[in-house]
Amino acid sequence: MRYADLCETKTVSALWFRHESPLDLSILRPLTYDELRDTRPDYDVDARMETELAYRKLVSQKADTSFLYATIAGFNKMEDPESYPGFTYYFQLTNEQIERCLFGIVDKEQALEPQLGSKALHLAIGLWTSKEDQMVAYEEPGLGLVDPRVEVIIPFEVQPTRYVPQQEDR
Repeated sequence: MRYADLCETKTVSALWFRHESPLDLSILRPLTYDELRDTRPDYDVDARMETELAYRKLVSQKADTSFLYATIAGFNKMEDPESYPGFTYYFQLTNEQIERCLFGIVDKEQALEPQLGSKALHLAIGLWTSKEDQMVAYEEPGLGLVDPRVEVIIPFEVQPTRYVPQQEDR
């Protein structure tokens, strides 16, 4: 979907959201911080908790639970799902769900701090559309290569409707 079409219709029903995981999942949900420590021992969970304090002020989320992270298909510079070794899940969100999510831009130069709701979604897509050609992947200590993207921060579980299986199952 083109940004101009989205602005004209004010609808998000045509957007597909994308989440990547090494795990085979039937439901996508935010993990508790203890689950993150168990499943990703090399990940800095304390740094994530500190970052997410600001997100908690914008949405209701349990103090012991992280968020589900996704991007919007077509609004990222991430590798093609066929290149990703794990699972790539796709889902859609209702207008009511959009109002409960945070939207921002992950990029070294054109970053946009996460904000709440459909206005933030339109702002992020608008900025992405106008600055996409200036965005490049960058190296971040402790995280590795960071791909520019519209980032979607979700405080609830979602049901994927499509997926690309892990590499060994293709």
